Amino acid sequence: MSHSEKKIINEREIIFNIDTNDEEFLYLTGHVINGKNLFPAMGYIFYIWEMFASINKKEYTEMPIIFEDINFIRATVLTQQNKIELTFSIQKGSNRFEIIEGHTTIVTGRIRIPTSDENKRISANSTKYADDGEMNNKDIYKELRLRGYQYSGIFRGLNRISVTKSNGSIAWTSNWVAFMDSMLQMIILGQNTRNLLVPTRICKLTIDPKYHLQLIQNTSINNRQLPVNYYKHLNAITSGGIEIHGVVATFIPNRLKTVNTVLEEHTFVAHRDLESSISLQNAIRMSIHLALECCNMLNVKIIEFLDTDDKVTSEDLNSPLINKILSDLPQIRHHTKLVTNHKSLQNISLPGNTSVTEMTKLSKNENCLMVLSFNLLKKNKEELYKQLLSLLMPQGFLLTLEESTDCEYSYLKKYKLNIIIERQINNKRLLLLRKTQNVEKNQYQVVHVNNYDFTWVDKLKSIMNMQNKSDIDKNIILVAENNFESGLLGLVNCLRKEPGGETIRSVFIQDNKAPAFSLHEPLYMKQLLLNLPINVIRSGNVWGSYRHFPLPALELKLVQNAYVKQKVQGDMSTLCWTENKKLVENEFADLVNVIYASLNFKDIMLATGRLTISTLYNTPHDFENSLLGMEFVGFNTHNERIMGVCSDGGIANVILADKYLKWVIPDKWTMEDAATIPIVYSTCYYALYIKGKIKKGDKVLIHSGTGGIGQAAIYLALSEGCEVFTTVGNIEKRQFIKKTFPSIPEDNIGNSRDTSFQQMIMQRTNGRGVDIVLNSLAEEKLQASIQCLTNGGYFLEIGKFDMLSNTALDMSIFKKDINFYGILLDKIFFATTEQKLKLFEKITEGIENGVIKPLNRKVFERNEVEAAFRYMASGKHIGKVQFFNIYIHIYK
Repeated sequence: MSHSEKKIINEREIIFNIDTNDEEFLYLTGHVINGKNLFPAMGYIFYIWEMFASINKKEYTEMPIIFEDINFIRATVLTQQNKIELTFSIQKGSNRFEIIEGHTTIVTGRIRIPTSDENKRISANSTKYADDGEMNNKDIYKELRLRGYQYSGIFRGLNRISVTKSNGSIAWTSNWVAFMDSMLQMIILGQNTRNLLVPTRICKLTIDPKYHLQLIQNTSINNRQLPVNYYKHLNAITSGGIEIHGVVATFIPNRLKTVNTVLEEHTFVAHRDLESSISLQNAIRMSIHLALECCNMLNVKIIEFLDTDDKVTSEDLNSPLINKILSDLPQIRHHTKLVTNHKSLQNISLPGNTSVTEMTKLSKNENCLMVLSFNLLKKNKEELYKQLLSLLMPQGFLLTLEESTDCEYSYLKKYKLNIIIERQINNKRLLLLRKTQNVEKNQYQVVHVNNYDFTWVDKLKSIMNMQNKSDIDKNIILVAENNFESGLLGLVNCLRKEPGGETIRSVFIQDNKAPAFSLHEPLYMKQLLLNLPINVIRSGNVWGSYRHFPLPALELKLVQNAYVKQKVQGDMSTLCWTENKKLVENEFADLVNVIYASLNFKDIMLATGRLTISTLYNTPHDFENSLLGMEFVGFNTHNERIMGVCSDGGIANVILADKYLKWVIPDKWTMEDAATIPIVYSTCYYALYIKGKIKKGDKVLIHSGTGGIGQAAIYLALSEGCEVFTTVGNIEKRQFIKKTFPSIPEDNIGNSRDTSFQQMIMQRTNGRGVDIVLNSLAEEKLQASIQCLTNGGYFLEIGKFDMLSNTALDMSIFKKDINFYGILLDKIFFATTEQKLKLFEKITEGIENGVIKPLNRKVFERNEVEAAFRYMASGKHIGKVQFFNIYIHIYK
């Protein structure tokens, strides 16, 4: 790096200024993921390597290096407008390094020089390529682009890889960053998912630059590339003198586009039809679309005119509708003017690109595509016709909405206005008018389009070329007949965007009884005189065209099976009921019609995006099914009341229950009572009894005591004769504990919002600590909880945040001979039958002896899915959050 781009604080702390406009860093613009230009992970590694070599008074290419425990905490986004300032520091002694952007740590790790006995490398497999068993550079980066990686330049370094993703080759461009990034790309391609993944941790990275450059020298100078081998079972990759071990890649959701999706149907619509009615919105939409089709313009100006005697309110105005129609069209820039002398309409609220003015303030050259008015034919005022026509461009359109079917057409002939569209709208009539275009029969050249014989293509090319090279300006008519599936319409739309394309017209005959096309046939000649680009004739000599109309709103549909699914991970507004088409029976399950389903913390973490699918499941998962919901209550096929747990998809109206993980509900409980039981008590029994070996007299710390698991754990611990300590987050929850569990002294209730509970535990136990900690707190509160353990204690971690963040533990605590368990109830679904039966028996025993008690809950109806998730995410709940009445009338 050039000296001008870095500021040396001391030899172990350097500030780098990264400017992608600088030639040295220009290559970084090729590292784009999810639409963002991110600083490459291997860029951090390279500059730390370079800095460490400088500390040791060596060139980095002369110094082998080992990186360990690398954590990429946050990505850095590069922009051309701003420089990025990164602070690199390496601690003396430990050689721990840290990279900071602003005041935030973004990368941490350790760097060291390898010892003499650390030169052993993974033995590389012989690299052989089969012609039919590899992907080339184009294939590789097409696949990566589909996943969300928009690499360019030297970051497209993978020349080829085998279809098994086990070996390949990487181009050497004398850039260490790009080369090592290509190795990470190989790992990403080797994952059995198309999700967007970014590296968040590397256990070990070894670089032997001398050996690497020696291998480069042995390659052809015109084809510098090295083989790369990925050992999936070792989670390691090697290429040249570089080895990377233990890469952890984390899923990130694809970048959401902010544009609204326009959903439309493409359908034939008659231009003149007074028998059937059409909505005003669709009539105006087809009129605007037709006008744009005729004039082929991007900058559109439309005027809506209100005469002084028009009895129109702000609700009757069409300007907002016009704005919406034009906004749905890409690339169209538009402005609408509302021209009126009505004082009441001068200050109304209109869309941003709509303005209000008076007729006297309009310029003489408005050149509008369209002017809208009310009752133009009924008024029959010559001066009004003159005024409105003067505002139009030569090929513009006049649209009028008539309140009566008794219209006066005399001035249409006087001003040579043709009726293009005439449609009935309830008790009103809409007319789209246009001045007659002077076109004679000898001004047409006809080309017949055929799906099976393409000789017409050369004829069409010849005619268009001839017209472009001369002053000839004849309209070219493309005719499709005797073929209802012709691609004529799409062809015309494309040709009219080409030079000279404004002369293209078309006639699409979709009527077997219509006469053969001829310029001498009045049926066709009369229509062609309207000078429209697209003319479609259907049965009954009905002329019209195909138009895009908004799809009608989706109707609720009664389905047999449905479940709650989140369409966009992290966006709770996309939670909805979806039809389940994959419900099949198997020998290990029993069909249950669900009445109640409950939410758990895992569901909230998934729905908010704090927990990702890839980190939750180490094996490929069927992403078409719902991941939400792990417990249910309902009736089985024998009409028994059943409660149980499932791996996922529990918020559904029908599920398949594991026969070893479901229980018959006792008569003393309602189904609402039972819905509070399965997950929380299964988790607590699994943690406290199977892992924690709980016994009478134990001192137990249970965090978040008012939550579902907290309450269940307290009930079990008290029933065993244990001394219970718990934590809560506010005064209300403290009062709940005192009221629900009066046997717990108030001094045994701590604060879950900070680490003050550690002092409480040590004071109340005279420095001894507790035998069991059931922990759901994170970060510094987790560390404080570990310190609360006594010798030989059990730490039962039910929270997932620190597990997924790979939070470091103070290993000295293990001198107390403590036991540390990660409690993941998810694993029970893949356990042996013996393990499942053990849990089944514990829950059954707890129900029979009355130890298991229903918990407090907040109940939501099945149509309140989003509200329920948001309520639990807010942390306001005490006990469980449930859905009720799921089975009856499920709609999607």
